[in-house]
Amino acid sequence: MRNEIRHREPVAGWVGVLALAVGLVVLLMAYLSLGHVSLTPLDLLTGELDATYGLLLELRLKRAAMAIGVGASLAVSGCAFQALLRNALADPFIVGVSGGAAVGGTLVMLPLASLVALGSALQATVVFAGSFAGALGATVLLFGMSWVRGMIATNHLLLMGVVFNFFASAVVMFMKSLLVGHRLHEVLFWLMGTLASESVSWGLVLLVAAIAVWGTMLLSAWGRGLDALAVGEEFAHGTGVDPERLKRRLFVVAALLVAGAVSIAGFVGFVGLVVPHMMRLVFGARHRLLFALCALGGAFFLLASDLVARLITPLVGTQLPVGVLTSLVGGPLFIVMLVRAQRHEVVS
Repeated sequence: MRNEIRHREPVAGWVGVLALAVGLVVLLMAYLSLGHVSLTPLDLLTGELDATYGLLLELRLKRAAMAIGVGASLAVSGCAFQALLRNALADPFIVGVSGGAAVGGTLVMLPLASLVALGSALQATVVFAGSFAGALGATVLLFGMSWVRGMIATNHLLLMGVVFNFFASAVVMFMKSLLVGHRLHEVLFWLMGTLASESVSWGLVLLVAAIAVWGTMLLSAWGRGLDALAVGEEFAHGTGVDPERLKRRLFVVAALLVAGAVSIAGFVGFVGLVVPHMMRLVFGARHRLLFALCALGGAFFLLASDLVARLITPLVGTQLPVGVLTSLVGGPLFIVMLVRAQRHEVVS
């Protein structure tokens, strides 16, 4: 029976990858077509659009690419942190990297409020650079503080991440009190998680997408080592894996994924918690395919959430931050999955 399961899991995983990839393409076509102004699939395929519709298509395509890159980054980093901390309830925002990004991004927004002469695209680039630098600074700080006797103390890392996030939240609240008007509105939307910033350049979008692809491929290549680490550090040593070296690499790559996603979209909650948990329940815990499944699942989940956010904008009368919607959907969904998993454990 165990042998049959071992043979079935990779097949189910590859089927899942194919199904999610096809579903993502279909969803992308719907995302580009639907909205306040609708475009037919024939228009998208032929590309025969006038200047107005062409500009609309370009804006939707850039926002879709942003959703795919951010969703994949958050889901993959969530899966990585769950493997690092050996806790299925861990998410990308729990270790403090996102707090550093929030401090860095908000800090550069203070002088930008008075620099009206700067173009919006340049301002978006400066905010991205500031938040990315803040995330990297937090990564170095937390990595150094959790390094005990030549190894990463995951319990220390978790506790310091939580404390650092509280500290970062206080700093951000203080800096928000110094902002007024339009700039305060931008900071609030960014902190709630949004993909609606039209000033974000294609260069930043492609950079985040490239980080997502790089991180997913790298983590997938370490999949067998992570499978061994999940059993135990002694078992991993016996299979030729250096647990501390693998944990260091895992933390750095996951932190870079979080840094890129938060720097461009702010705090988009529950993607990195719900998607890895769902993929693990459906397709198993083999990390070599799990990271690819999480990347596609995270991209699908965030793209679908942003499509709903766009479609209900006329109903609510304002642009709904996608981070609010992912939390409203992801919270109850995760509770349902957790209850079902607990019932399954009790029955078995």
